[in-house]
Amino acid sequence: MKILFFLRRSWGIIALLAILAGLLGLAYSVLARPTYSATTSLLLDVRGSGNLQGQATGGDSVSDSAAIESQVEVLRSSNIARRAVELLGPGYLDLESGEQPGLLGALRDWMIKRFGWAEAPTDRAQNAGSALAMERLSQEVRVRRVGLSYIVELSARGDTPETAARTANVMTQAYMEEALAARRETTERARAWLQVQVDDLRTRVQEADRAAQEQRRQANDVASTSRLRDVEAARSTYQSMYEAALRRYGEALQQQTSPVTDARVISVAEPPLRKSWPKASILVPGTVLLGGVIGLVAAFLRERFNRSIRTADAAEALLQVRCLAMVPRVEPVNRGSSPQSPERMLRLAVHEPDSAFAAAVQRLAAAVEVRAAASCGFVLGLLSARAGEGKTTIGTNLAAMLGSMGVRTALLDLNFRTLGAGTMLAPDLSGNASGAIEDEAAWVRAKQSVFPNVEVIPCAGTSAAGGTGTPNAAALRRLVAQVKTEFAVVLLDFDPALVSPGVAALEAQLDGVLVVIEWGVTPQCAVCGAIEANCLDERLVMGSVLNKVDQRQAARFQA
Repeated sequence: MKILFFLRRSWGIIALLAILAGLLGLAYSVLARPTYSATTSLLLDVRGSGNLQGQATGGDSVSDSAAIESQVEVLRSSNIARRAVELLGPGYLDLESGEQPGLLGALRDWMIKRFGWAEAPTDRAQNAGSALAMERLSQEVRVRRVGLSYIVELSARGDTPETAARTANVMTQAYMEEALAARRETTERARAWLQVQVDDLRTRVQEADRAAQEQRRQANDVASTSRLRDVEAARSTYQSMYEAALRRYGEALQQQTSPVTDARVISVAEPPLRKSWPKASILVPGTVLLGGVIGLVAAFLRERFNRSIRTADAAEALLQVRCLAMVPRVEPVNRGSSPQSPERMLRLAVHEPDSAFAAAVQRLAAAVEVRAAASCGFVLGLLSARAGEGKTTIGTNLAAMLGSMGVRTALLDLNFRTLGAGTMLAPDLSGNASGAIEDEAAWVRAKQSVFPNVEVIPCAGTSAAGGTGTPNAAALRRLVAQVKTEFAVVLLDFDPALVSPGVAALEAQLDGVLVVIEWGVTPQCAVCGAIEANCLDERLVMGSVLNKVDQRQAARFQA
């Protein structure tokens, strides 16, 4: 279930990154230089038996497999690449980079010509041309054995269909020529060795003939006859060896001049009809999937490192008290209209009693009323961590809602460093508010009834935000004690805790504290810091309020 809610609230960023990645993949497939691939196939006769029909004739399959893999490595060798570069000619690299470069390649070539980025040719560069061509060719050619068969496929890539086909066929030609050259070299070495053997045996046969003739002339006794037999036997042996060597020598000469190799081409590379890369049918789905994965990771990291509070459960887990209300953000009545003015927001629950905002404030007021019924003069402090979280708006609307329920309520504006309710609701009296803390007559003159059963007492002593007055703690305690004797509920609107931690001075007078948290903005550490900054006993925290809730977004977080 948590995964479904995570996907529900994160689908926007996932979809956005997937679409952007798909568009990038599509743009790349259109703008990138096209690549074409052509393939040729060779059938190998690794046993040298003339069996080029692709059928095994029995024998050691392991040896055959090793021989075929050896030929695959030969096709990948530098000797074949060097011979292929020679056959392709010196214009191979120019041919690869000069035709149909694509839009990106054309732009690059134009910039090189326009700004003179091309390097002047040097002797060293010219000498390195062959090595560069071999490296490029090795990158563009792929060789593989087809399954367990005797067939090897050679694929070559190129910037044009013709280049790809020509490269593949030239590589095959280079392999054939190298195979013939290797066979000629081997037979030449065998022929040279056999030539020496034949000459040596011919000499031995001639010597044996002369020795036999000499023995025939001397064949007049038994000893000569015995020697004659030994010489004839040696002559016969040398003659047989000579004839065998002569026969092998003739075979070697025949093999040296034979143009037959142990491989033949069974499929000539033809210019491909379509490019092999980039393919939009692969790139677009692949990049969309990749973008979706990146979006999923980004959404996870965003939630992992975003420590703001977005659910009542999170607020309750943090403070270990109930979240009494989730007050929705107030949007303009009509699309395109200006936001609600600050003065109207302070009275919104009264002016729009049927709104979701008023309903949330009413639930909050009901909870306060239940607590106030059990005490005489219930003093409730309004606390927020930072300015702009809507603490004063909640306080004035809560006071108005309590007053409409018949609960006599006093709202003391204790915002000494920020703009408070007294300045906005009673601007004419806020200039004389400094005396309200000192004696009863002063606060009686300062208070003003702004709602039925509700009176606001501006105590900040300033008519604008950013005042620097410092409250007299003892006088404040006396003031709160006096006010609670006349009102059922006393709301204390403090400065934001991280701006001016003033709650501690009145902790003894407090019956409860209501923590106002801006939904999706205030980090958890700021809320905890607000309580710690005031050295507030956590048992005084009556509950929390999530303010400015985006109801559409909140539904994605609330299970």
